[in-house]
Amino acid sequence: MRGQSAKRPLPIPDIAEMDSVLVSWLEEVTLFYVHYNMISTLLASKSVKQDLNKEEEKQTSQHISQLTSLAITMQSELEKLVQEMDQADALQQSNAAMNPGKLVLHTEHLRQMNQQAKMRIGHVSV
Repeated sequence: MRGQSAKRPLPIPDIAEMDSVLVSWLEEVTLFYVHYNMISTLLASKSVKQDLNKEEEKQTSQHISQLTSLAITMQSELEKLVQEMDQADALQQSNAAMNPGKLVLHTEHLRQMNQQAKMRIGHVSV
């Protein structure tokens, strides 16, 4: 029944599935970290750079704004993912089975953020 929330034991994923999920997540987290640092470096260098002429400044101001917005979004997303993982960890301790579903969703969020970061970084050079 839809309205009732019967507690059923979660299926136990096989080791190969969990390995694949964890490897994908680790790759995306690593890229996320790299992209976030690149964006932070770009933003710092652009804010400190004094030799930008008006034309360069005009061309890059929109990209800088987008990078700043993306950095804020990435930071917020990371905080949300960490909070959800902490909650999942607390639930995991009370359940015997591990469900990779949440980690798969996190991986997809990270992948999307990484794609946005890669695109934005490509528009602005140091």
